[in-house]
Amino acid sequence: MLNDQLEPPSDTSKFKYDGFLEAPSTTEEDTSFQRATASYTLKDDQFRINNRSYQSQYANIYFARLRSLAGAVRGQVATRWPGLPIVNILEIGSKEGEEVVAVGTLYKDMKLKPSIMDEYTKDRGLKHALASTNFCDDSDSLVLEDEGGRMAIQGSCLPVHELVTGVVMAVRGRAEPGGDFLVSDVAYPDLAPQPPLPPPGDQDKYVALVSGLHLGKSSTDHFKVQLAIDFLTGSLGSAGEQELASRVGARGK
Repeated sequence: MLNDQLEPPSDTSKFKYDGFLEAPSTTEEDTSFQRATASYTLKDDQFRINNRSYQSQYANIYFARLRSLAGAVRGQVATRWPGLPIVNILEIGSKEGEEVVAVGTLYKDMKLKPSIMDEYTKDRGLKHALASTNFCDDSDSLVLEDEGGRMAIQGSCLPVHELVTGVVMAVRGRAEPGGDFLVSDVAYPDLAPQPPLPPPGDQDKYVALVSGLHLGKSSTDHFKVQLAIDFLTGSLGSAGEQELASRVGARGK
């Protein structure tokens, strides 16, 4: 009885429906869209590993990163803390009580973090039990090291739980009698110079990033795959969706 009391809207022209529910256009009066093209240059050779070697240790990577970013960090020190001396870690012990700056690579000592060597000395059955464990703890501590030495650092300005091993940074503070370095402020490298963006074209172009299709697996949903293909090829939706799909660039020569 309730349906008899409901009246349909008198003017349905103002209601907009999803263009994907429309039938594909096939009449001669329909507008055709030209597929957008974009040219690009592959620059991924520097990231390809041709000869794998397992003889090197991570220490060389950390020292190379420190040498590369030390200049940028020193520039931040000169801007933020002008006049403060930058000293090597081995020299800090002789400047106890003096406010100095040290530049180095951060190491985060995590007592709960499993060691690869423990897999050969402890029960391997623990490996699966530790797979989802949080290895962060309030006992985590920080160490700063450069080419000549290392020292423990502490201070309320250090976000211990947010920092990770490998960060290149500068610390300002004083050496404590016990050997620790009490940090009062920190500085990080600024952003690297960014290459200029190419001038914008006459029309926006897009890159399609598709996920969740589980391609190559037994759980692949072929209906979703076909929907993605139909949309990207302009075979689905109204003229608005087809125009959007035409702006997904194809590789140009």
